[in-house]
Amino acid sequence: MVMMGCGSSSRRWPGANNASKSKGWYHLKENLYKVGGSLRRLHQAEALLWQGLVDQAKALFGDCTLEQARKFCQYLEQHRQRIVNYAYFQAEGISIGSGAVESSITAVFS
Repeated sequence: MVMMGCGSSSRRWPGANNASKSKGWYHLKENLYKVGGSLRRLHQAEALLWQGLVDQAKALFGDCTLEQARKFCQYLEQHRQRIVNYAYFQAEGISIGSGAVESSITAVFS
């Protein structure tokens, strides 16, 4: 199994260099839902981010006046290079979360 988060893999796929440094899906989604507000907008943003479409997701918050929305857009910009097409990775059997990697590191070094 190939996991994103830490380390490297001998398996090659499009975006392999980004995979080991990618933002875990669950962390990204957690930050998205901190924005609050319209559930419809949050679900639309989630669908776009699932495909790695950062600009389109940010555009959904263009007219939003919530401070959390502004912070989330900054977060997206800060991590843009680490946000991948999670749908593709999952279809290829590549882990989209960093939890397994973090748990493995904890187990090894505990």
